[in-house]
Amino acid sequence: MAGPVPTFLLPQLEAWIASQWRHTTQRTRRRGLFIGLCYHGLRSVEVIRMRADQFCPLGPSLYFKSAKRGRYRTVQLEPEFARVLHGFHTRYWPDHVLLFPSERGTPIDRKQYFLYGLAMRRVIGGKFSLHSLRHNSALRVWYATRDLLAVQSHLGHKSVAMTANYLHRIMPLPPETLPSWPNVSPRFHPHLQLRKFAP
Repeated sequence: MAGPVPTFLLPQLEAWIASQWRHTTQRTRRRGLFIGLCYHGLRSVEVIRMRADQFCPLGPSLYFKSAKRGRYRTVQLEPEFARVLHGFHTRYWPDHVLLFPSERGTPIDRKQYFLYGLAMRRVIGGKFSLHSLRHNSALRVWYATRDLLAVQSHLGHKSVAMTANYLHRIMPLPPETLPSWPNVSPRFHPHLQLRKFAP
């Protein structure tokens, strides 16, 4: 499992993502919005299948069916990011059901989001993937709330035990912080701090 992006790389990564989704060209902005949604905690496959009617720009939030087990969940977005995302879809594909359709009108393929991951790795180095951004999102929710149920809801996990195991794998937690769920095996990594999405 790819770990989260370390704290010291986050300012560089966040600045780059923000520069991408604020860019004027369609291709660069789409890449930035796609990676930005992964940074907000979505799986790549969820972004690919995202429909425009699952997006509420006034919230700003996304309400959608999770890629795993078909559970519905809501993800809060930063207001400026949500406005750009809504404006992007309204401008380029106002009548299309998908939030990120390909040029042929179909969902973008795996090769495309693999290239997005490569672009991100060229900026920060390492063997990080777009899924690493989901780990960072989980940590931000945990540090903001210290609530396992909030992290579970944010990630769309089936059980709290799964979320506890997930957190144990990507960060060090004191034994008294989490309940002793069965099948939870601690794995320690450098401590990561809560950061905002974009400067």
